[in-house]
Amino acid sequence: MTQWTSIFLTSLFLLFGQLCSGQIDSLYSIALNKADSAYAFKSWGSQDKPSDKIRFEEAKKLYTIALEIKPKETYPESRIKEIEKILYNFKTRPIYNKLISKADSLFLAGNFLTAKTYYLKADSLYTNERTKETLSAIYALTDATQNSSGDILFIKHGTSFGECSGYCFHETKYTQDLIIHTGKSWNKDPDKIDTLKMEMNIWKNMVNAIDVKAFYMLPHTMGCPDCTDGGAEWLIIGTKNTEWQVEFNYGSDTETTKKLLNLVRQPK
Repeated sequence: MTQWTSIFLTSLFLLFGQLCSGQIDSLYSIALNKADSAYAFKSWGSQDKPSDKIRFEEAKKLYTIALEIKPKETYPESRIKEIEKILYNFKTRPIYNKLISKADSLFLAGNFLTAKTYYLKADSLYTNERTKETLSAIYALTDATQNSSGDILFIKHGTSFGECSGYCFHETKYTQDLIIHTGKSWNKDPDKIDTLKMEMNIWKNMVNAIDVKAFYMLPHTMGCPDCTDGGAEWLIIGTKNTEWQVEFNYGSDTETTKKLLNLVRQPK
């Protein structure tokens, strides 16, 4: 706390005890203006720096004084809660980052059970979709009995374009017995469904092109599918225990998906 703020707070407490009710509004305005001035630096940048911690604490004390003068006012109370959240982040964000870093390294190394412990600890501090998605993958991988091609029950491949005419949605489901293709139009045209018999050698080639463990490590969304009308594409692998969907920019691939995409990207 700066020397000026210390003097101001001391004087404010002394005055507050001697003021009549008619002077409360004026005193409240003075305290609130000082608090807002102390907090105004936050708008200078988009991120809160650890070096600003003292400045946030000073602003919180000034808003607390304003709230003590008028306990029913919601504005200083909301500012205090906002600052408390920022101060909490100063304390916990470094811990969270370390937990995530450790969890990611364990996950990539295949140590799923220990990685899950670190992800759950991180999630207790900050909940986000990335952590939940990775935990979902861990549960799927650790629940699977073999994580091998023999566990695969079906494969789906699809494409979609938000801005197009005709049949803009296509999805094909492959099983060891059948190939079922579905085409949909964004208009009122009826769905097109075609069914073919699956040839065993084709099915074997498809499942052998999949590393289930590596596929489950992929995020549900990669890139920006169908942004700027570029189209979306996806793969879904269904096993005995669960299914995992990965959506990505139309026409793109990864080392994990390349072999399978080469087999399923056939003219529909």
